[in-house]
Order: sequence, then structure tokens, then C-alpha cells
Amino acid sequence: MEVTSHFIQHADFSSSEGEPLTHEEASRLMRQPHWEEELAQCKPEDEAGETWCHPNFSIIAEDGSRFQVVFLPEGKAYFTYAFKEKWVSFLPFANTRFQSSPPMAREKVEKALGCFYAGEHGRLMEWGYEKA
Repeated sequence: MEVTSHFIQHADFSSSEGEPLTHEEASRLMRQPHWEEELAQCKPEDEAGETWCHPNFSIIAEDGSRFQVVFLPEGKAYFTYAFKEKWVSFLPFANTRFQSSPPMAREKVEKALGCFYAGEHGRLMEWGYEKA
């Protein structure tokens, strides 16, 4: 699958856009320790009742599909996935399908990331609930 860009969103809602990532680069990004550091910074904000979001990154492919990794404490994460499913009958039709996995070990989310890069839409739509 051809990736066109990626975005990183931080706990303070700031974000940055980056260049396309290869599968290997995206896997390395998932394993970086700064996610734990950022999650640790969220705890005081949470206890103070302040608004924050889980740090995450999204990968956008040329066909418009999106794979987002949301980081959670204790080495867990979950993913969301969206792609346009095209139907051809009498009239062409596109329907956007969404999937969100339950929290799981980051290693399992990293395997799902491999499905995204392989363009395996069907496996990703089932992945979160069968593989958790």
C-alpha cells in the first residue's frame, strides 16, 4: 500500500504532519520510548480534571485509508482503521468502513499495522476482536 503521509498527535492536542513512512519506519515509531514519557505527563492533567488526549499517530494511504495507533499505559494500545469500500452494481458506490480494536499489547497492534501496509482490509476489519 502506498502511504502518503503520517500525523502525530500529542496529549496536549498539538499535532505535526510528517513524510510518508515505510512499514519498517512506522514499526520503529511504535516502539519509541517517548510514548511512555508522554503518557506519564498525562497523569497529572487527568488528576487535575484537565482535558487531554492519548498520544497517537495516523498513517494515511493514497487510497484514503487511515490507520491510527492510540497509545495506552502499561505497554498497551489500540488501533482504529478506516477505508472506502467500493461497490460496483448499476451505479458505483463507496462506503467508508471503520474498525476500532479493543486495548491490546502493542506488539499485536504492530502486527495489525503490517496488515495495513499489505492492504489486507478484510483482516483488519476482523483483527481487533479475533486477535485481542
